[in-house]
Amino acid sequence: MTSAGQTDPLWEIPGNCWQLFALRGRPHALLARVSHFSFGTNAKLLLVDSEGDENLLYDGTLAPGYGRALDALEGMEARLSTLVPPGDILVYAEPHDPPADEAYLRLVARHLESGHSWPLARVPWTLRRLGADASGEIVITTDNKGQQRRFDIWGDGELPKVADQSDSVVLEKGLSANDARWLQLRSWRARGLIDAEVYRRYRQRMAQP
Repeated sequence: MTSAGQTDPLWEIPGNCWQLFALRGRPHALLARVSHFSFGTNAKLLLVDSEGDENLLYDGTLAPGYGRALDALEGMEARLSTLVPPGDILVYAEPHDPPADEAYLRLVARHLESGHSWPLARVPWTLRRLGADASGEIVITTDNKGQQRRFDIWGDGELPKVADQSDSVVLEKGLSANDARWLQLRSWRARGLIDAEVYRRYRQRMAQP
């Protein structure tokens, strides 16, 4: 952190802030930089720390219409990223506009400590909010009509609808968001060191009183 009278470089870095969080004891931000040109729009997503160090996550070109659509989403303060409990995974929406296919937003999960990332799903540009349930296992999307969809955080696809999607799974008894064992287990899963079955089995064991 900076001393009194100094300016934190984080706030001088150009870009639209999608998410603020702490990593290894330092402030970080997920920033979007959108540049418009006559041929289209360049969109970049970056992770930036308080010292100004940047990590490029995405760099793509959009047709002018979708460049304006991205501006409109930001203008409406759409939530295009979210931290998944217990705060170890960041999920964000990449804007894609392939020349031979329909434009879409790709949901990507990134394990912040290791830097490993994986795709979750393609969703329409009608996305308005990204969220997650309390278990840290489900990502929830909400569109412009309030319709919600649920996706497995580990990339295993879309999940069935439930009556109450706002908090469909609670953290099991015996598990704590600050439990180092659970965080380590999630790290192993994110890095592909264990598969889904092993992860579920050990998670259930940890949840037992």
